[in-house]
Amino acid sequence: MKLIVAVLLNLLLALPVLAASPVWEVKSGGSTAYLGGTCHALRDGDFPLPAAFDRAYRQAAAVVFETDIGELETPEFQQKMLAGLIHRDGRSLQDDLSPQAYEELKAYCEKAGLQITALHQMKPPLVVLTLVSYELQKLGVTQNGVDHFYYARAKAEGKRTEGLETAEDQLGFLAVLGKGMADELIEQSLAEMNRMARSSRPSSKRGKEGTLRS
Repeated sequence: MKLIVAVLLNLLLALPVLAASPVWEVKSGGSTAYLGGTCHALRDGDFPLPAAFDRAYRQAAAVVFETDIGELETPEFQQKMLAGLIHRDGRSLQDDLSPQAYEELKAYCEKAGLQITALHQMKPPLVVLTLVSYELQKLGVTQNGVDHFYYARAKAEGKRTEGLETAEDQLGFLAVLGKGMADELIEQSLAEMNRMARSSRPSSKRGKEGTLRS
């Protein structure tokens, strides 16, 4: 927690490396840190990444990610995540949601061409992750994001990597996401996905190109 607070405070005093850059440079004494704003999923057209990322990567002795990406990608963690986000006690999604929220979700699934019964064993956080992934795929967001790109590069080049959180921390956050507020989690997520879908449609002013803005 102290490290995160210190980073946020330093960020207020930081200057962007480049105009409108996603990378910020923070100096303290003789040390320099680069803070990058990243997306976890990208489109083919988002590559190559901004030059500021590459410059910061080359100058860094270590790359620190939100969490340990390598651990997240292990089969053991994937199985553990699913075990924590799927009902195994006879309950179902219908038990988590009010009739109104369930009907809203059902209407969304019917419109999207999905079978809501395929979601019945999932807990609300996994339902949201599944639907967001589905919507992003429809928009062509199918590539791993900035963090995965530089994690793979760092591993290939032998550069040190660290995580601010453990994979267990991430799983803990997911497990309690929307706890006690399942209706609100689903309804707000559906509203956001509908907004995403509307903003991606080309308008008469924009023409046919550029249906998704970064």
